[in-house]
Amino acid sequence: MKLTTTIGTVSLLGAACCGACGRDRARIAYISGDTTLAAVVEQTTRREGAAVRPFPLSATRPDIIGRGDARDVASAEAATADPHLVAVVGHASSRGSLLAAPIYDEAGLPFIAPTATSRHLRDAGPWTFQLAPDDEAEGAFIATFAQDSLGARSITVFYLAADEYGIGLRDGITRALRGRGGAPADAVAILDDSDFERRVAESLRRVTPDAVVLASRTPEAVAVARAVRRRLPHVPLILADGVDGGGFAAGAGPGAAPAWSVAWWLPGSPDPASRAFVECFVRVAGRPPRQQEAMYYDALMVAAQALRAAGPHRDAVRRYLSALGVTRPPYHGITGPISFASGRPTNLVMLRIGDAAAGRPAPR
Repeated sequence: MKLTTTIGTVSLLGAACCGACGRDRARIAYISGDTTLAAVVEQTTRREGAAVRPFPLSATRPDIIGRGDARDVASAEAATADPHLVAVVGHASSRGSLLAAPIYDEAGLPFIAPTATSRHLRDAGPWTFQLAPDDEAEGAFIATFAQDSLGARSITVFYLAADEYGIGLRDGITRALRGRGGAPADAVAILDDSDFERRVAESLRRVTPDAVVLASRTPEAVAVARAVRRRLPHVPLILADGVDGGGFAAGAGPGAAPAWSVAWWLPGSPDPASRAFVECFVRVAGRPPRQQEAMYYDALMVAAQALRAAGPHRDAVRRYLSALGVTRPPYHGITGPISFASGRPTNLVMLRIGDAAAGRPAPR
């Protein structure tokens, strides 16, 4: 997922000082475009008796400049320079997370990547914790849904070719289909400035698919969907996690083709903690939360729990996070059980576009 980068920190309040890096000074950095999360986390943890308060780091670090890759690196370097930080939540994209992970690993600073899906984060070191299911898990989820729920025998994948997210999903879907005795009917590389009409026309001359997967961001997905629908108005479209369902529906417009979207979280979940999050977020922001914000919220909350339970030391926080789902029960997050152990459950659902409140889980 891609968000505008902002840096802030949260600090545990109302606890006694514990050494040079006491609980009252220990902080959790977050790198996200949504500062609303800070107020929501503070209100939630205050009800639990240990409030978390935001401290905007960007206001005190004007040297964090640049865009894209440079800003991700600068943000990580700025975070590791703060001796009071015990964990970092972010970065939003797979590329940014992969660039930042070695910096956090060298500094010995726990890093939770809430929305990055690259499977290469598994090998980023013991200080990196990937919250979102990786591209291999998502690829298997998409392939299973396309074949078992939609009955698709031939699947075409359009993927971003200059992005770890798109390439990873292409590979994850390909591996999953091969494991089921098949392969993609076509895999089409696209860029953000591609001639989408031409790329779609060329692909459809090669093969007529039963389903089309869009492993891209929202703008590219909209452009490809429009071109596909003009030629195959009824072919089902499956959107990977990087496509915003609401933005896609608004951009692609009405059409006969059904569209489904991979999601990490159901906004209409009956879970009490999830309902409380939605109510608090709407009260603070004046709009419903998106799934990326739910993932960031869970990452911040599990980091805050690690700080409360393990103490204000980086290695203690790392050990606590590593133990979830192994020697400790998984953390109960609003997006599902949170564990960073190998073989953990995959928290994914498939939503039909236009019905975001009622998701349909894909078959396992």
